[in-house]
Amino acid sequence: MIMESLKAKTLSSHRETEKYIAQKIKRIRSVADYIALLQIFYTYFGNLERKIAPFLGTDLIPDISQRRHVKRLAEDIASLGGTPTAGDKGIALPHIRGWQEAIGALYVVEGSTLGGKFIIQLVAKQAEITEGFSFFSAYGEHTAQRWEEFKEIVNAKVTTQEDMDRTVAAADETFTYFTAFIRQHG
Repeated sequence: MIMESLKAKTLSSHRETEKYIAQKIKRIRSVADYIALLQIFYTYFGNLERKIAPFLGTDLIPDISQRRHVKRLAEDIASLGGTPTAGDKGIALPHIRGWQEAIGALYVVEGSTLGGKFIIQLVAKQAEITEGFSFFSAYGEHTAQRWEEFKEIVNAKVTTQEDMDRTVAAADETFTYFTAFIRQHG
């Protein structure tokens, strides 16, 4: 299946991203620390969502509006007393030339919802925070179902080797550039 291949071919860059996110999460001790983490996601994913939006309509992904997560990040930051700032127009983003690359980038964004439950528990315990978790709990009890639906879409749409190569390249770039952005703002 395409999704299994996509996962295998981006494993190294995915693990590197997870490593840096985990380091940031482990250092959260206050609301300000958590806002800083949310701001990193808000800035990067906000710029990424704007870049991929022209290529991902409802014809390709019927529930695409529900898969836009930046508004949740903005709400979380604001609920904690922060001000969401998109900034960083010069941010390195993957090369998006068509829907294939857009799906590769969205693979990274959607994948970020999978570990949300554990991130919430860790942040809540470390910093005694009880709110500001709508991004990390984006789909709530439906997270696994939403991930399966996304996998079905990708498996149905990415059908040729060229589609696969372009999707993998964009996912890999998204992980790599997101890791660099985290390191730069860490």
